[in-house]
Amino acid sequence: MQNAGLVVALVAAFVSGSAFAQGLRPPAELPPAGYAGRQYVDSQGCVFVRAGVGGVVSWVPLVTGERVQVCRAPVAVVAPVAVPDAVAVRAAPKVVTHRVVAQAPAERRVVPLHVYENRQNTRNVAVPKGYRPVWSDDRLNPHRAERTLAPSVVAPVPAVPRGYRAAWQDGRISSTRARGTVTGEAAMGAIWTNDLPRELIRPPVAAQVITAPNNARVGRSPFWEPPVAPVAHLSTRSAPGAAIYVRVARYAGAEEARQAAQGIRGVSLHLGRTARGESLLLAGPYASRAEAQAAEAALRRAGYAGASVLR
Repeated sequence: MQNAGLVVALVAAFVSGSAFAQGLRPPAELPPAGYAGRQYVDSQGCVFVRAGVGGVVSWVPLVTGERVQVCRAPVAVVAPVAVPDAVAVRAAPKVVTHRVVAQAPAERRVVPLHVYENRQNTRNVAVPKGYRPVWSDDRLNPHRAERTLAPSVVAPVPAVPRGYRAAWQDGRISSTRARGTVTGEAAMGAIWTNDLPRELIRPPVAAQVITAPNNARVGRSPFWEPPVAPVAHLSTRSAPGAAIYVRVARYAGAEEARQAAQGIRGVSLHLGRTARGESLLLAGPYASRAEAQAAEAALRRAGYAGASVLR
């Protein structure tokens, strides 16, 4: 440990120039002239190491690896040395020139200069009206605060259709909520009127007729067996002029009317066509209005709520 400390002290003395220029103090007192030890502890307990060049002895402080002076050591007891009476003539001390070694500068991180001017997103950009550049070095895009506002438009008050009244005055429900497709509107307009209360439109009767046998009955007895459904067939016979018909239902196509006719029993059915190209399912003909009304009531009970006697 003493040798290591000696090496540290000597390196510090020769590299840094003056041993006391780094905040280290010299010995409180020098040892006697005849002291031959390599280390010396002054009265303050600080350790010093012998050093010298050209016969000149100097005492260099002993420091740690962190360049802290080592103190608090036991004080060295130096025995007195007999000095002859004759005074020896000392040679003039040689002047030792200490070479000061400049310390290397600390390492610095070299980074490229950040240039804000002439960026790609700020070239030839005009500041919008009502704004001003915040920075003159174009570090931010002036388009960041630009926005497009839609002009305010007052919505018109919808007109209430004929036969309706406004349920709320705050417009919470759209007046077009009951509107469907164009095809559905046309199909409903061909059957029902637009007034309140709505009524069925009485269309003219065409020549096509579907006839079903009148041999079906309905029963709830456990011994009752339903009859076999007959196959409907088209009849080209025209109805008599004085005959009365009952309109069962109206369909968009003839195939839908034929399928509906398969489920109706007990009445004679005919297939007609309106001027708009829709198919009518008619019951009859009946000789009297009483018979036609009885057939109308039977059809309503069977589930055809729109059945009506044609006038």
